[in-house]
Amino acid sequence: MAVEIGTATDYLDLAAKLKTFLTTNADLVAASQEWICNRDDGTEMLFQGPGLSGAEEIFIGLKYFSDVGNDIYSWDIASFLGYTPENIFDNQPGRVLAKDAFFPLWDDSTPYWFIANGQRVIVVAKVSTTYQSMYLGKFLPYGTPGQYPYPVFWGGMTNNPAYKYSSTAAGLRFFPYAYSMSCYIYLPSGIISPSGGQTQSPTATVFNIYPFCDNSVSTSMFGKMAPFDNGDVQLIQSILRIGTARSADCALLGELDGVFWVHGTAQSSETIVTIDSVDYLVFQDGSKVERNNFAAVRLT
Repeated sequence: MAVEIGTATDYLDLAAKLKTFLTTNADLVAASQEWICNRDDGTEMLFQGPGLSGAEEIFIGLKYFSDVGNDIYSWDIASFLGYTPENIFDNQPGRVLAKDAFFPLWDDSTPYWFIANGQRVIVVAKVSTTYQSMYLGKFLPYGTPGQYPYPVFWGGMTNNPAYKYSSTAAGLRFFPYAYSMSCYIYLPSGIISPSGGQTQSPTATVFNIYPFCDNSVSTSMFGKMAPFDNGDVQLIQSILRIGTARSADCALLGELDGVFWVHGTAQSSETIVTIDSVDYLVFQDGSKVERNNFAAVRLT
């Protein structure tokens, strides 16, 4: 695992720093998990990751979006099935237009956290007083490579480029929440499935992420899990689910790599939780700070 904490001057500098991190970070290089930048043309970046085995090919990318008149700056993020040098971002293999996830940023100083290995990258950025987050790359599938050849997820805060980081709209939520159509995965069939938001029962055409999707997370058993008397917190692994109208029939697809639900009582963003000598960074859902608005990502 590789981690970098720093401050970018704006949304473009953040991308430049991410490129340097993914391609040259000493921990990634030592583990043979550094990424290749296939393109950086000033408008978009396309990367290729080696996976944890060093023999995989994981294709992700971002392109810049701005609406200066409305003070909107963001990245449009996606994953692909390959890389074609002569094709623009929207014509890369496997790209489906309208399957967009946006990562809202701004044109000002931005503290950031990069967390990556050879198969996925997570970015948390502090934009004003909000925390924006994204995930690009493989998740950990419940299946063999033959059963699930390309278990890739991409998720930002929204699928609407008009949303500014400070928006209070319902459609601006962090990626673990998987608000409707803000996150995407490749299914074993190769078809892209969108996220379905907070519902306990995903359908055959949309997925959600447990336990963030569970309506009972803040009212019943999860609400009683923390804080413990000694101050310890409980982390729950995020699990991707897809199924039918009945939650009992859900298929469990896999886990977001290193992403956990954490109870928000007495929590705050940037807190480091240590469990069994492993550190986890706590971050919130945009500007939201209720008890079901926090997640944690493994740092070590």
